[in-house]
Amino acid sequence: MMRVPLLQIMNRKIKNFNIYTKLVITLFLIVIPLYGISFFVNEFGAARNKEEIAKSLENTVHANNKMLEMEFHKINPILNKTTIDIALLYIKQSPDSTAAEQTRFMMDLMKYLDQLRTSSTFIEGTKAFLPAISKTISTSSVLSTVDVKEMNAMRQKQGNGPFIFWENRLFLSKSYINEFESRGPAGLFLLETEISQHQFQVMLSNMMSYKQGGAVLLSGSGSWAIESRNNPVVLSGIKDFILNSPVRASAADSAYVTIEGQSYFVAYERSPVLDTTLMVYIPNDLILGPLKIYKVLFWTMSLLSLFIIITFSYWIFRIIHQPLKTLVESFRKVERGHLNFSIQHANNDEFGYLYNRFNYMVNNLNVLINEIYEQKIRNQRSELKRLQSQINPHFLYNNFFILYRLINSHDIEKAAEFTQYLGRYFQFITRDASNDIKLELEYQHAKTYVEIQTICYSKRVEVEFEPLPDPYKDNSCLRLIFQPVIENSYKYAFENKVSKGKLTVRFVSENEYLSFIVEDNGEALTDEDIYRLNVKLSSSDNEIEECTGLINVHRRVQLKYGTECGVFLSRSEIGGLKVEVKLKVLRYELA
Repeated sequence: MMRVPLLQIMNRKIKNFNIYTKLVITLFLIVIPLYGISFFVNEFGAARNKEEIAKSLENTVHANNKMLEMEFHKINPILNKTTIDIALLYIKQSPDSTAAEQTRFMMDLMKYLDQLRTSSTFIEGTKAFLPAISKTISTSSVLSTVDVKEMNAMRQKQGNGPFIFWENRLFLSKSYINEFESRGPAGLFLLETEISQHQFQVMLSNMMSYKQGGAVLLSGSGSWAIESRNNPVVLSGIKDFILNSPVRASAADSAYVTIEGQSYFVAYERSPVLDTTLMVYIPNDLILGPLKIYKVLFWTMSLLSLFIIITFSYWIFRIIHQPLKTLVESFRKVERGHLNFSIQHANNDEFGYLYNRFNYMVNNLNVLINEIYEQKIRNQRSELKRLQSQINPHFLYNNFFILYRLINSHDIEKAAEFTQYLGRYFQFITRDASNDIKLELEYQHAKTYVEIQTICYSKRVEVEFEPLPDPYKDNSCLRLIFQPVIENSYKYAFENKVSKGKLTVRFVSENEYLSFIVEDNGEALTDEDIYRLNVKLSSSDNEIEECTGLINVHRRVQLKYGTECGVFLSRSEIGGLKVEVKLKVLRYELA
């Protein structure tokens, strides 16, 4: 009966409190239950956190162990296939084969070895022992001897796994040799694959994110181990524990191991496929330490929160309401798209700082909008840069057909010269280098292209190619501006010309400009055609369209050097088209 009057009295007293007192009481009523719940949640979370860390490490071990099994499960059929391929190749080899056939045999065998080596990042090297012909072949060398000791080691099975540990190195092997004798069909060869211990160390390092922890891959017998970090004391203690612990099939497990007074948490899993044990270890203090610190921080934050609630309530009442209202209204202006305004605060306090940062943010939004517009222009320019790396498929097909004809006609010397030119050409075309290169390199690429076309067109085209003046060799220029101009002449002037084609290439310098001039005696273009081409070159488009050849060169040169430079077309003195590529040479670059 007394409770109702008491509640009424308390309610009347609360109503008489000022706003500050009400605010403090309200915040306490909100925070205290939350802190009580948070305390129990934190205690429960600490236990769960410890369990989750252990589970996470076990899952990491399990996932990486399965990854290793899958990787070597993938390597094994490749190893078998390579062994069969080499066996078939070796059987086809005749005892009285010529030197060229033997060389071909060696090259094919080295190709198979290289394919095996590149099939997995865990393979560091491959080697084939051929005792019947006293040869040891790797991907990079051919030895006329066979290391019998090493070959014997590769034939000795170690444990139940596929690995062979010899002279601190790890190997896989596949043998088609039944005895160490070269006579008769007793055997063929032995294929050796060296496993990259460094790649294992990289994998182990990625497994452990704790600085004081580590990861280990241990053989089933304990004869070898690969560590992410060199810690022989811990390795010895963990090895003893693993070798003496009961085997659990295909399941990760964990335990606490004490080594020289230090407790370690160890998560491990055995692999019956590889006959190895993969494990990670971490000092127990690293797991429990943060949890203890968190409990101290919890009580510290609780006391600090008490002080903050009282202080912050007062400041909220005094100074936050009106400045916050102004700030909210300003944000609403920004939402409506109004960016050309600023807000000011009378006092040099936190809200003054907030107002200044708000003004800075609005200004940055304007800057970012302008940057987006400029980025659109840069994207258009990057599209032009992409065009300079295009390869003409028709040119590629024709040159391979020319190479086929040279080889088929047994003109080996000319074929070798032709392939050398093609190699230089495609090396230059496909190189992902800077947009600017030395003028001499661009000149050499254009000359290489002419050499290729000279072989393709045989005696149909006579070429006069002046050398690049020495003072300009070290100057810089855009990539791929000379060769497309020469290609234009071959494509349109000489494609249907049976004989007496003429092409001249020369350089003309004037003050700070250098001109690259290409002239031909083609008959396809009229004066009206040349005029229309000049109109296309001089026209400007805000939109970047698909363009190649002379238009591509012209636009890139003008973007680089300005409108006074570019591609200029006129009638050649020898009857065809004259193309001038005008470049600007900086005075300090001149010799």
